[in-house]
Amino acid sequence: MSRNGESAGPTENQEESIVNISNCRVIIADDSILKAMDIRRALEWNGIRDITIVSDQEKLWDAVYAGRENGAEVGLIVTDVHYPLAPGAEADGEAGFKLIERMKQEGIKIPIIICSSQNYCAAEALGSVWYREKDDIKLAFREVLGRLPS
Repeated sequence: MSRNGESAGPTENQEESIVNISNCRVIIADDSILKAMDIRRALEWNGIRDITIVSDQEKLWDAVYAGRENGAEVGLIVTDVHYPLAPGAEADGEAGFKLIERMKQEGIKIPIIICSSQNYCAAEALGSVWYREKDDIKLAFREVLGRLPS
């Protein structure tokens, strides 16, 4: 158990039921550092260790393209819907959907999980996690991560 009374992570039996995602490289795109850290903790609890947090979409695309060039491809993106497209820019209320659209246009097939404080869904996303500060999102991520192809 952690200091909050939560289990520290999946048990051995729980790990068997999850797709092996421990080597998956994940990018979290969110301009709220507190929310991004909650998402990181939830992903780590689910066995993911290679996690990068970016606060705008330009940095996200830099990481995606750099990963393709150096062989460290991104395996999953967790995106908010409302965050800046570029450093110093105002938040864009459609940023997450613009990311999905651009990925379709460029033929990039990285699974996306939408994690927002509003309950958004997108057919092109692997799934959605509704973020509310008072809720524990670890199990919600477990459910969506279970949809990843092996």
